[in-house]
Amino acid sequence: MNPETTLFTQIKLYYQDLIEQLGTAQNTISMTYLTFDAGEWAGRIAQTLRAKAAGGVYVRLMVDELGLITDEPRHLVQNYALRNGLRAAGVQVDLFRPSGYGLSQFNRLHCKICPDREILQALCSKAEQGVSVNVLLSHQTRVHPVDIANYLHAHQLALRGGLVYRYTGQYMHAKLAWNNRCDVLLGSANLDPRSMTGNFEICLAARDTRLAQKLNQAFEVDLNACFTQTPDIYNRRSLPQKILSHTCNLASAWL
Repeated sequence: MNPETTLFTQIKLYYQDLIEQLGTAQNTISMTYLTFDAGEWAGRIAQTLRAKAAGGVYVRLMVDELGLITDEPRHLVQNYALRNGLRAAGVQVDLFRPSGYGLSQFNRLHCKICPDREILQALCSKAEQGVSVNVLLSHQTRVHPVDIANYLHAHQLALRGGLVYRYTGQYMHAKLAWNNRCDVLLGSANLDPRSMTGNFEICLAARDTRLAQKLNQAFEVDLNACFTQTPDIYNRRSLPQKILSHTCNLASAWL
């Protein structure tokens, strides 16, 4: 059987397809999220899950307890009401609480590449060998110190011939990598040390020509909302800005 893949570049289309696919389930539904935040789409998804549970489908949902509280604190009461409503309808809702040797509440369920030093060196090495290395990242995220820190990593890659595009459109939350052989890596991990050492992440590797072609097309479109971080751009930053980048980088394990 040939696998079927669909690339969604509009989140509402993905949510609509998710609801339709959930509606076709006959035996089980299993879902894991960092958070399940109250809102229009969470409400519609929850309604579908309740209906499937009422119809005899085994529905289970795992949500990170800390993410449920901290990702959108203003919705705390609504989020717990949503969770309790699912449980009352027969959905198995489990809150992820890490425990055991070496684990704490700081080890989060982030399932939904990562420049540690080894990966950054691999990208730099490929760029020096003449491989076209292209990295697109958000210019501005919800955690501003991360944006300051990643100037340093991007500069190291740019110095070796890599192209680093800083996306200035909406908050870019995708985590994808692919190459010219159509090897595609899709995962939940951010480009940060916590993804390597602290969070529970998940990743899927596939070889799919059609999907890789669509990703290339989407990448080209996104470049219209980017500027390229060149060595000259970094060198024009003031000394205090450079010092701040180094300082944030030292604290990156906690960001």
